[in-house]
Amino acid sequence: METVKISSLEEFSVEKYLKVNPFKTDKIIFNVYNFKPWQALHMHKHPDNDEVFYVVDGEGIFIVHDEERSISENSAIYVPANTLHSILAGENDLVIISVQGPTPVGSMLMDNFRYGCPVCSLDTPVTINTYDGCLTVCPRCNIKLKLKKIDGRFEAEETKESPPTIAWV
Repeated sequence: METVKISSLEEFSVEKYLKVNPFKTDKIIFNVYNFKPWQALHMHKHPDNDEVFYVVDGEGIFIVHDEERSISENSAIYVPANTLHSILAGENDLVIISVQGPTPVGSMLMDNFRYGCPVCSLDTPVTINTYDGCLTVCPRCNIKLKLKKIDGRFEAEETKESPPTIAWV
């Protein structure tokens, strides 16, 4: 039997989130993701693989297809195969476990579902229903932003317009 303490796999980098794979078999992959504050796993999907996430420590925002949810310790999220998903860490370190299967696991990055905040430079993922002219608020600096779609990518500019109220579940 193989065992591992998750706390022994908590490694962080200021440049980018770190992923550790302590277990990998011909059926599943077990990953531990370690995020510093405000780091993101950008929108992507696994065409043939389901994935289950479990939040060990910290808080953040989880995006699945067109839904955003606040996540925190003891939250679990199921992502069916071929479903777009993304993670944005909050103000503190975030540690998440993921189990994927079946193997091999393939990924398709959807790099155009994000924007950079012009005030604090946060690289923020967005849902698939984000549109040209969409109003939002930067999750880090709380500046009101209007998103413009230019050449298939989103750019943000500060605005005085009020975005819709969102009730985080």
